[in-house]
Amino acid sequence: MEIPQIILETAQNLFNGLAIGSVIALAAVGLTLTCGILRLSNFAHGDFMTLGAYLTWLLNSQGLNLVLSAILGAGGTIFAMLVSSGNFHHPDFYFYWFGPVSSQRNFNDLGG
Repeated sequence: MEIPQIILETAQNLFNGLAIGSVIALAAVGLTLTCGILRLSNFAHGDFMTLGAYLTWLLNSQGLNLVLSAILGAGGTIFAMLVSSGNFHHPDFYFYWFGPVSSQRNFNDLGG
């Protein structure tokens, strides 16, 4: 007995929605915790999540395994966090790292 195509597509769409919703929920929990504990809205949280997602996508689109590309994307994001936190107190940090345009616009220009 063959499963109809509409049921397969519905199941795939449900799984995709749950996966994307989980990522959005994870971002929301991180922002809520940061705002609740520090009483500070840390908008770099979203930029680092975007960086990790794009690194994972880039590595996966080059033919790397999804799990390995996710691990390397997380490692690259952690590296970027460490680099940025070390230079955070430099007076020209925002000028050199983000320029006059936000990093999200640069990611969108790459194809987001």
